[in-house]
Amino acid sequence: MKKGSNMPQKNLLRPPAPPGPPPKRILSEDIKLECLTASKNALKEKIQGLYLYINRLHEKLNIKPMFNDLPSEDNKIFQEYKKVPRTVLAAQFTNENKDKIFNSLMGQHGADFENNNPILRVKTVHGDIVIVRLNDWIIPDEDVGTYYPIKDKIFRRDYNKE
Repeated sequence: MKKGSNMPQKNLLRPPAPPGPPPKRILSEDIKLECLTASKNALKEKIQGLYLYINRLHEKLNIKPMFNDLPSEDNKIFQEYKKVPRTVLAAQFTNENKDKIFNSLMGQHGADFENNNPILRVKTVHGDIVIVRLNDWIIPDEDVGTYYPIKDKIFRRDYNKE
């Protein structure tokens, strides 16, 4: 097209609008505003959580907190909770005691092999059947016949023998 021409220029970056009336708006302005507000609030929560995390790190390192104007903990969605200590019965599933453990289980359970290693299949309180591998720990749940399997590394971190 020549310079100074009176013909309208085509926008090559945007496809032409389809013929007919313009499409109806799917979201009303109120809904858009609610979505933006929810996203903004969620982002605010994440940022505040990061600020708190940084301040806690500074406290552990005996450094003056970096952010002093944080909102109160009452406005937080996620707050800190300490796990209540409780005593549990547990047994580690090993090659030496695999038969004793299998015979002591109640409820829905089974035994099998995986890569030539014995495994147990036990039912959890949620109704799932999960695999217990060698060296995992088994904790009988409060519901008779259900069990909570736990990896050795996690068990040793969270539990001490009494």
